[in-house]
Amino acid sequence: MNIPAPLRQRNTWLLLTAGLMFWLLNALTCMFSDDYPVSFGFRDYGIDLTKPVRTFSDVVVSQYYHYLTQHGRVLTIGTDQLFLALRHKPVYDVCNTLFFVAFLYLIQVFSKQRGWASILLSLVLMFGLFRAFGEVFLWQTGSINYLWGIVLNLILLYALNRHRNSNRLWPSLWLTLFAFVVGTWQESFSIGIGAALVIGLSYSLYRHQRQYVVPWLATIAYFAGILFYVVSPGTQERATIAGLDLQSSLAGLGGGILYVLAGQRIFWVLVVTFIIRFRKDRAARNDFVRDNWFLLTAILFQMLFLMFIGKTAEPRAFFGIESFSLILLFKALPPISNRIGILAGVVFLTIYALVVHLTWNNYRAMQDFYAELDRSDGLVFFDIPQYTRTDRHYLGSSLLINHQRSLFNAEAAYYGKDFIMVLPKRLKQELYLTSSFICPEHRTAPWQYTVDELNFIVVPLKRDGHVPESKYGCEIVTFPSGRYALMNKPKRYLKRHADRE
Repeated sequence: MNIPAPLRQRNTWLLLTAGLMFWLLNALTCMFSDDYPVSFGFRDYGIDLTKPVRTFSDVVVSQYYHYLTQHGRVLTIGTDQLFLALRHKPVYDVCNTLFFVAFLYLIQVFSKQRGWASILLSLVLMFGLFRAFGEVFLWQTGSINYLWGIVLNLILLYALNRHRNSNRLWPSLWLTLFAFVVGTWQESFSIGIGAALVIGLSYSLYRHQRQYVVPWLATIAYFAGILFYVVSPGTQERATIAGLDLQSSLAGLGGGILYVLAGQRIFWVLVVTFIIRFRKDRAARNDFVRDNWFLLTAILFQMLFLMFIGKTAEPRAFFGIESFSLILLFKALPPISNRIGILAGVVFLTIYALVVHLTWNNYRAMQDFYAELDRSDGLVFFDIPQYTRTDRHYLGSSLLINHQRSLFNAEAAYYGKDFIMVLPKRLKQELYLTSSFICPEHRTAPWQYTVDELNFIVVPLKRDGHVPESKYGCEIVTFPSGRYALMNKPKRYLKRHADRE
């Protein structure tokens, strides 16, 4: 990028400042969800909760079984396991911050929008419009899949563009290896990019253009990476469990199309901007499509892939489409004025203050919980925060522990507990120490007691006799006050409580 020195220096300082602000959010994000099971080694029977990953060899063995039993993203999850093996999250926080800054910079490189105003507008669009912000930017396992995935793909495309007319040995070797790694990383990018690479080379053959070694080897390696993921026994098994086959995909295609189109945000901003900007200039419109055919093709095929998958794809799977759309949006926009930059800065600081506030409150709650957990034998009396939709969108971690101790075996093993069960503070007195919770005011059916604030029903059991086994949705507990079955509430109860709120 041929940028004047003062502007380059100003951009650098702004990128560093944005990086520090992002690092703060990372530092206040705790372990979450898949981070816990990934901290342990995979075996042919699943996760071995007695063997946490500690060394590089542990990770290699674990990923061998991961490939056979889980899915083909072994390099992605292997990287995740390497960080988790350190048991020192600040190292990951710094690395993730560097990837975030790299993403901001690469948006400038690809869009050719240079200046502090474009950086601030990028931040506004990321914080304001990207789906599942906390999952793709802050949550460790999620960000390594998505944020790191988009950065690696953009670096690959940048390098391929620079060496597109090269037959030299060294670019061929390192780009081929790198392309294979990136191709395996995350299917939310690789399907669209792989299709665009193949179409581009096929078109060049059709036009009888001169062919070069570097793009061909890199494309073959990238496609080999995709196949490495697809043919994984773990991937095939997951697809079978999810019911993903050609017949079911075609049957649900209509719903999948609506799901994917309704799930986009920046993509639709791009569409509206494109229509407004080029509605009277057909030549400019054609030039834009011709110059950006690669990313447009990647978006199209990535959408088609997700449409066939349907609702099996979570909102974070749209990250690739939205990232490509963000780059194209900046390419479609005229140079961003300082006035727009100032406005974007004000909006970003407002959103950022909200996110920091949410993240700090959540961090304090989680630290309080860990302190209680450390003092307990696994049974914790703690009022779990009630997370709003905004909380779930922005937070990279949250407290999802509840009374179903059979669901949190990985968390219990990580913290050295036989189990983890969390009950509201009030129940320590009302249910654990006494049976005062079992009263007419709380009875909803014969021998069933609950209140709206709880997501389970308490069923008192006889003090003597056979104790039934716990099973999914029904935990059997023995407290000083007696024996109880804690049963998941039927959906009608949960819906009634949600309607009241």
